[in-house]
Amino acid sequence: MTMLIRSFGMFFGASIEAVSSIIMSETKLNEASVELFERTRPVYFGVKKFEDITLRGEARSKALKSVEQGLGRVAGFYALNGKGDYVMGENLSYADVMVAALLKWFSLNLPEWEEIKGWSDGRWAKSMALLNEKYGQVV
Repeated sequence: MTMLIRSFGMFFGASIEAVSSIIMSETKLNEASVELFERTRPVYFGVKKFEDITLRGEARSKALKSVEQGLGRVAGFYALNGKGDYVMGENLSYADVMVAALLKWFSLNLPEWEEIKGWSDGRWAKSMALLNEKYGQVV
């Protein structure tokens, strides 16, 4: 099972690669983190200053489309199980928690959250509602 979850984690990360630029565009930082992010993230993303990471217009639309396609591939894992609402069928797994963490971040930070919930035939709204219902608020 560990290898399956590790494989899913690698697949998940590759599927949503474009999300890092969106996250940097929308991250709400506390005062203690601002200096660190402004100093380190431009180097990581290969830009001159932190503000250059922000995605707008066509670049943002393109990144969101890439994330939508990646989450569509992730949704395929849910379809493969044949029954149940989780990646592993009827059992919650770490794979579901990885997906839920990203979705929760989206819900708190992205203005496109209402659109994202409807991707993959509403899979992401359903996933969040199920986890909130069965396990309490996903934080």
